[in-house]
Amino acid sequence: NIYNLDNTGFKANERLNITANDFSGRSRLALTNCDTPAVRKNTFTCEALDAPAIAINACKLAQIQNNVFMGRYATAIHVQQDIDSSVNGNIVSNAARGIYWSGQNAMLRGNTFTECRTGIMLAGVTGVVEGTLVRGSDLALDLQRSQVQFTDVRAENMPTNGTALALDASEATLLNCNIELPRV
Repeated sequence: NIYNLDNTGFKANERLNITANDFSGRSRLALTNCDTPAVRKNTFTCEALDAPAIAINACKLAQIQNNVFMGRYATAIHVQQDIDSSVNGNIVSNAARGIYWSGQNAMLRGNTFTECRTGIMLAGVTGVVEGTLVRGSDLALDLQRSQVQFTDVRAENMPTNGTALALDASEATLLNCNIELPRV
């Protein structure tokens, strides 16, 4: 767990770049109230963990990029009370939930979520999801009290009785998206 770190370079010796690590078993990463943390090119693997692989809480300008998540995490990437952060180029396989996000000005780009029960869950979010693939999820896109633009987003290989897009008090703009209906 890392708390209250300013990664902007304003103060000497305060940089938070977590890069090219292997997290396995029950290991996980939690950041709270950190400014501009960077989590890049890491691998997270587990058989089963009832917690997020990465938990970001009340951070701003976080960059979660090019990480790989394999295994039965409760949530691979959990972001809450966040402002102006980005999740780009990550690959998530077999998590109960690929990503959970609550916060403002979210940017999700170029991510792949495969065989997650819920691919993307956005709660109280404003932002954009671009160039993203959700494959084989029971619930591909779940929006609650959110306003999100989806561009070049695909939801495919939905199981029988699956849900491609669920909106609860939300608005979604779909541009050039291919969201398949579940198989019957």
